[in-house]
Amino acid sequence: KATALYREVNGEDIPADDRLQQLLTLARLGDVYTTLGRLDDAARIYKEWNEGSTRRSGTDLNNVFWQRDVSLSLDKMGDTAVAQGKLADGLADYQASADIAEKVAAAAPTELEWQSDLSFAYDRIGYVMRSQGNLKDAMPYYQKALEISKRVVGLDPDNINWQRRLAVAHDSIGDVLIMEGDYNRALDAFSSGFAIWRMLTELDPANLSWQRDLCVSYTKIGDSLQILGEYKNAIVSYQAGLSLSSALASADPENLEGQRDIAILHDSIGDAQLMLQANAEALAAFNEANHIWESLVKTDRSNTRWLRDLEINYSKLGDAHLANGEPGAALTAYKSALDASLALTGNDAGNSLWQRDLAINCGKIGDLLARSGNKDLATQFYQQSLDISERFSAIDPDNSM
Repeated sequence: KATALYREVNGEDIPADDRLQQLLTLARLGDVYTTLGRLDDAARIYKEWNEGSTRRSGTDLNNVFWQRDVSLSLDKMGDTAVAQGKLADGLADYQASADIAEKVAAAAPTELEWQSDLSFAYDRIGYVMRSQGNLKDAMPYYQKALEISKRVVGLDPDNINWQRRLAVAHDSIGDVLIMEGDYNRALDAFSSGFAIWRMLTELDPANLSWQRDLCVSYTKIGDSLQILGEYKNAIVSYQAGLSLSSALASADPENLEGQRDIAILHDSIGDAQLMLQANAEALAAFNEANHIWESLVKTDRSNTRWLRDLEINYSKLGDAHLANGEPGAALTAYKSALDASLALTGNDAGNSLWQRDLAINCGKIGDLLARSGNKDLATQFYQQSLDISERFSAIDPDNSM
């Protein structure tokens, strides 16, 4: 509207420098909305940025700088779509970004920032595929991202941005290895990433973003140790991350992702405590996490990532109550988990990961009902669980999830 009004009043288009400033402002505004959790507004603004960048690049298809701007706007659109649970839309945005990034990188093979852009695009494609349960196709993209990042860091080892991308690539590989059950190799990958995160935070302790990355790395290390049965060592790693996350949240209380980090660590500590049969400690940790998840979901009910986090937390609460000899409280928690699963699958019925969660929650409720003697109702829940599992097994027989 502003562009059209300018043309009407002045009889000409907005000057090129002003159009560039307009696009930069859209990019920054979208980032602000994202930080505030206003994803619908962020999606709208990023789309405007993409449309403006696309129009500008169309006037000179050989201008790789303008093509790169289009690619970056697509990355932001993809990030927002994924946060809203629109994984197919996010994947399409990332793939479109990668198509452009490949051409830009090929046009300037010595421009390391553009090579790093391509690494990022590959990483995001892998992330969505992993989130969809498609590990087989996700891993090659992660491996390409890692190879590019290693090459870029080798050419410019003092560049901290390239180091950060390399750490992300190691972590992404570790994420897939965890899901594939290759836990020792996953721990090696996370350890490689952790070494970089720790180095970066030592170089610049005031950089809150890197401090948060280190928190996430503590979580990943803890998860690997827990899977390998090293529960006490896992708790040590989680508590180190929790201490750092809590300090970051105090410095930036409006950062909702920081709150999510704290909730994840409470849940993780609860998991390890439950395995150590410290049921009271586990319940306390899960309840701490639950308060945060509930608050986040109320802040933005369109954020399916937070809703799934809440669903998983309720399922863990149910497990802890059951271990503590409280079947009634466990059933209430499992039903809350089921409600969240139904909301998620209602948003994307083709998401195999969410359907798997739904099947598990139906099975847990069936177990409790059968234990209480309500075998007819238990059978109904068992049948729902079986139907979901069989349906998705037929669609994707190679998916071990």
